[in-house]
Parts: sequence; structure tokens; C-alpha cells
Amino acid sequence: EVRTDTEVVSIDRAARTIQVTHLPTQVTRTEPYDVLVLSPGAAPIRPPLPGVDLPGVFAVRNIPDTRRIRAWITEHQARRAVVVGGGFIGLEMVENLVHRELTVSLLEKLPQVMPPLDPEMAAPLLDHLRAKGVQAHLGQGLLAIEGGPGAGLTVVAEGGLRLETDFVILALGVRPENGLAREAGLAIGPKGGIVVDDQMRTSDPHIWAVGDVVEVHDVLTGQDTVLPLAGPANRQGRIAATNALGGEMRYQGALGTSVVKIFEATAAMTGLSEKAARDAFSER
Repeated sequence: EVRTDTEVVSIDRAARTIQVTHLPTQVTRTEPYDVLVLSPGAAPIRPPLPGVDLPGVFAVRNIPDTRRIRAWITEHQARRAVVVGGGFIGLEMVENLVHRELTVSLLEKLPQVMPPLDPEMAAPLLDHLRAKGVQAHLGQGLLAIEGGPGAGLTVVAEGGLRLETDFVILALGVRPENGLAREAGLAIGPKGGIVVDDQMRTSDPHIWAVGDVVEVHDVLTGQDTVLPLAGPANRQGRIAATNALGGEMRYQGALGTSVVKIFEATAAMTGLSEKAARDAFSER
């Protein structure tokens, strides 16, 4: 059974039931479970800064989010966009907005795009973005977003930079959507993810968790981390399903392999960057 427009609002671990609300009718009911698999993903970070909740300020998590952005572009005849954050989602949004023939400015707090890469590996990506007409402002953190006349907005950055725009996309990263698990009393790790074993089982023997919401073992550093990537999530889902049905599969840990297309360029990595390695092993 697939039930859309339905939210799980609480878990009763002792009774092995969940409270479920049908959103269109707001009718809540109780559903029993033998085993439960949690895969709520991660939520976009919206920093507590002035103006981040103004109309025309978007985050991107799912298909409805992209539809709202497209509708805004059409309804307001938008020609200018500011993307805040130069990671995976930010750069993919930049590419798609340029393809729609918008003037795009990129705001990134760090002195490079694609923070998982070492700076010298990210430099060709920055050159490629600028060759495509992207106005990249590095070392410029977001301070505020101001409303303007009509639907216009002004992005205020560190150092006094001000960018006039028709809308803003926040791509500042994600954090595990752990509220349901936390309220149910499941163990949460120091990174904010649900603690799981190598079978993807949580601290409750009848509940598994997978994807962006869990903490996983980094096979290179030996530490636990959150890794919001599709490949590991897919593998974890298959392992959890197998084990929940009585099978025996184990997750071997993560290497952090990722790949992203940016116009005609491709950026791919696996393992640790030099910076990540220094950070990981200098603590020991």
C-alpha cells in the first residue's frame, strides 16, 4: 500500500504503533507495525537571518519545491537569481537557471566552490562557471535578505556586497530530519543522525533507519558521520529491507563517493580531500 498526503506524527515503541495524519482531511489514526523503517531524509538549512522567510526565497528538497520556483519565475517574469551556497545543490541550480537564460549570481561563504574538493581541484569548476556567465562571489557569507519594491529582493552579504535579484535559492546544506526519531527516544549521534548498527537497525530492535537521516561509519577515518548522498542511501535501503524481512546483510561503511555535472564539466571524488584528512587525523 502506498499512502500519499499522509504524515507520521509519532511513534509508540512500546505498543509498536504509529500515529498517522491524512493531511487533506486532518484525520489521525493509529497503525500497528511489526517492523518500521525510517527514511525521512534531511531538511534544507534555513539560517536564522533577517529575510530568509520572505516571499521569493526558496530552498530545494523535492519536486514540489522546484515547481514553486518555476511558477515564481513565470508569474513574476524573473530575470535575475541569486543562489546562496556553492555545493552540489547550489551548482546544479545555477546550471539550470542559466539554461533558462536568467542572470545568475552565486554567493559562497568559503573561498571556493564545491567545499568537499580541495581548492586546486575546485578552481577549474569556478573558471567554467564564470565562462558560462555566472557571477560568482566567494568569501561572501549571507547576512540578510531585504524586501524591495514589488517582488524584488536584495541579498546583503559580508563586506558590504548587495545583490539585487528577483528571487533567492538557499543551498546551504542539509541536516538530518531526526525529529520523529528523537521524540520516540531513539539514540541520536553527535552529528544529529540516528544511530544505527551495520544492519541499519536503530537502538530499537524493531526499527531500522536509512539514508540522509542516519550516521554511518567512515571506513577511512573510523569515525561516524552523516553522508547525504544517493548512492549510500540506496544501498542502505536494500540492506534494511533484507534484514527487516529476516535476511542477513551488513553495511560495510562509506567512502564518500560523489559525482556532479556542471554544464560541460564533471566533478567527481571519493575518499578524503587533503583538508578532510587533516581535520580527521589531527584530532587523534
